[in-house]
Amino acid sequence: MSRASLLVASGLAAFAVAHPPVYELKLAGSCDNKVQLNGLSFTLQGTTAAGAPYWMALADPHQEIYLYHDADCNAGTEVAPPRWIIDTDKPSLTAAEDLDEDLKCHYLARVNSTDTSHPPEEAMWYMECGDGSAADWREQYLILLRKPTTMTATGAPEADSTHAPDGTHAP
Repeated sequence: MSRASLLVASGLAAFAVAHPPVYELKLAGSCDNKVQLNGLSFTLQGTTAAGAPYWMALADPHQEIYLYHDADCNAGTEVAPPRWIIDTDKPSLTAAEDLDEDLKCHYLARVNSTDTSHPPEEAMWYMECGDGSAADWREQYLILLRKPTTMTATGAPEADSTHAPDGTHAP
């Protein structure tokens, strides 16, 4: 019996459509001065006003890091193409653009993209790699490994195993 047939027979077909597979994104490839970002597991939090998903990771108990898509990070004050952003600011869930609401393009890293469904699994990002005393923007090849999760009885995601973008097992 196929997966679809099993879902229909068990009455879970509507649930499967309304609840797509849940996964975390594990970051790799950060520059030396942002090495604390490597290994962070970003968990899906929901969607923004534009319908794009956004994720959050904890760098330490008091530092939240967000991954989200922004149509225009400075609300049109300068030309800024749509992009995926890694930021310490939580994105607004009501704004259509400039989701950190600072009228600037200020964040940890970004990659330009019009695809709002998912950040690229492997891409050259533009990352702030300075030591804190001066900005040092560099191209940095970042990888976002998908880490499948399953839903528990409470509806909370439960970690499964880590897989590379091609579906093979990764450490």
